[in-house]
Amino acid sequence: MSPINRDIDRQLDVALEQQRSGNLDAAEAIYRDILETLPRHPETHHLLGLLLYQRGNPGAAVDELNTAVGLAPDIHQFRFNLGLVQTAAAAFDDAVITLEGLVSEQPDTPDLRNAYAVALKGAGRLDDAENILKDLTASHPMFAGGHFNLGNLRLANGRPAAAKADFERALELAPGNPEISRNLAAALQGSGDLPRAEAVLREILADNPDDAAALNNLANILRQRGLLDEAEAALARALEIDPALPDAAYSLGSIRITKNDLPGGSAWLNAAARSRPSFLKAKWASVLALPQIYTSADERDAVRAEWLDGLERIVDDGVPGNDAALHDAFAAISEILPFALAYQGEDDRDAMTKWGSHVSAIAARSLPHLAAPPVAPARSRKRIGLVSAHFRNHTVCNLFKGWITGADREEFEIHLISTAGAGDDVTTDLTRHVDAAHLSPLGTAELAGHVHQLACDALFYPDIGMDPRTQVLAALPLAPRQLMSWGHPVTCGMPTIDTFISSELMEPAESQDHYRERLVTLPGLSIVYEKPQRPEDPIPHDYLCAQSLFKIMPEQDALFASILKETPRCTISFIAHPIREITEAFRERLSAALKVNGIDADAALSFIPPCDRQTFLRHLAGARVVLDTIGWSGGNTSLEALAMGTPVVSLPGRFMRGRHTYAMLKMIGADDLIADDPDDYVRIATLLATDNDTHEATHRNITKSSSGLFADDRVIPAFNDLLKTL
Repeated sequence: MSPINRDIDRQLDVALEQQRSGNLDAAEAIYRDILETLPRHPETHHLLGLLLYQRGNPGAAVDELNTAVGLAPDIHQFRFNLGLVQTAAAAFDDAVITLEGLVSEQPDTPDLRNAYAVALKGAGRLDDAENILKDLTASHPMFAGGHFNLGNLRLANGRPAAAKADFERALELAPGNPEISRNLAAALQGSGDLPRAEAVLREILADNPDDAAALNNLANILRQRGLLDEAEAALARALEIDPALPDAAYSLGSIRITKNDLPGGSAWLNAAARSRPSFLKAKWASVLALPQIYTSADERDAVRAEWLDGLERIVDDGVPGNDAALHDAFAAISEILPFALAYQGEDDRDAMTKWGSHVSAIAARSLPHLAAPPVAPARSRKRIGLVSAHFRNHTVCNLFKGWITGADREEFEIHLISTAGAGDDVTTDLTRHVDAAHLSPLGTAELAGHVHQLACDALFYPDIGMDPRTQVLAALPLAPRQLMSWGHPVTCGMPTIDTFISSELMEPAESQDHYRERLVTLPGLSIVYEKPQRPEDPIPHDYLCAQSLFKIMPEQDALFASILKETPRCTISFIAHPIREITEAFRERLSAALKVNGIDADAALSFIPPCDRQTFLRHLAGARVVLDTIGWSGGNTSLEALAMGTPVVSLPGRFMRGRHTYAMLKMIGADDLIADDPDDYVRIATLLATDNDTHEATHRNITKSSSGLFADDRVIPAFNDLLKTL
């Protein structure tokens, strides 16, 4: 060996020691000094590349490693490390090429095959990656990395139950590994096992309280449980430890928006997008976020204009052609919904058509094997699938379960398909009225494949727009005929949904113009609702507005003020939102409107804590007058108030979603409770509050006639006739 080579070897030994000790500046200086003298020294380029990767500069690291490989192509370790760093730099296609050549030369090297599969996954070649990992875990069952990455792939591909088994096996082989435990917790969460997922994460944090990724994952579970303050604290701690953790910034932004802090939430979402430029979900969420409570009509109009502009930019970007970007887009449509847009009270057909078309295009490109409807075989009974996340104790189920229990089982084979897992006692009861219930906690893509394999003659979605998993399924042609209804009463805008089933009484004359889908109406309210019993111990109120606070637009504040001004000894009660900040924002806005009219908000307003249904009925039964919301009127609430005999004052809106209560009042002949304009709304409400004879006569008439709302024997035959045409 020449003196020069011996000297370089000594320098490299010193540099490596410095690098291992964390003295990266000193190590880098030595490597660069060597390259000044010997610019074609492959080992130095290799070690400098690894150091640059260690510094968090994968792009520069790839350049150095490429140079090393070019100078010494026969050294497998150089090529292997190049492939790893290319993967870390998201240069997945390059990593596949690099590692593919090595695999062909060393086909039975577990680390190499594992790395190759990870690169394939990053490049979007999920089937190829899964096949390699399945072969790897079969041929090397004691290799923990294979099980771990197979679990990662299945988790990313929407199969948390299968991923859970992979992570559990990897943890058996590598006990105490926090990364495996974190991903196991994610799989448990995806499978619906929140208690065990939380326990796994708390065990990790007991050993390492500064594990930022575990704190982020714990926060997501706390958020799912509704513990937003605890989740926010965990995320703040995670970001204190790792300020560049994009998932934590995304989750914190989402929580801030949920708490009605749109500027603060958007700032965190933008920070997440900056930390990870490919984080499409964060980019979309930052431009499609909407407040829970608007401070004014002007703010609402400005926010709407910004939202529509943001949607336009998203659609103009088109469907990603790159597999990795397409994966990010699918993740975005699996979480982001335009749920709050319709509460603004405007015509949303054009906006929803743009959104629905874009979502459908992404879903079809992401799952090409599901991009065409299945051919339903000939059967003695038509197979009808009903799909929702809310086949449980929920408003949607209360409205539409009559269709499930009333379907003609001699004519139709009914399948109940839950996008939210096992459900509750209500779910269990519903399963007794169907031929099959599909309640397993599958990932979105896996569930879509399962529904496609059912080859239903028709699929019916009661509430597109309320659950992101349901949104993705509805965006795919999983049956030859696909229908929706008014659980979320606005067009979904998707080309895959051909029919909107509505109520003949709720729809205005020009209603077809509001839907992309073909509009079909059923008699009356279109539903069969189980009439609740009046409780024996009503809770008294003067006026009660029992709708969700986010349904109350700023324009209605003036009506509340006018009502209180006309009846100064009365109070208006509202149902407080479970999230404190939303109630406070609404109270502040309404208080300002009352102050302008000389009304003491503290004396005039009352907020009822969130309560169970029986207590809610006691409030409805005890109210002298229920004030319906304008623009998006009451459904369940108005039905149940009328069942109590309580007068409900309503001003019908332009769209079906503002005419639910109007239809109920029409149906029972209570036209005197339907206002012609805002002044008439105030007149009716204050008359009922102050004139005992009028109130008593109205209560008596409602009590006598309201049974017609709950016993419309036209609905189920019409529903079954509709199913026969499918």
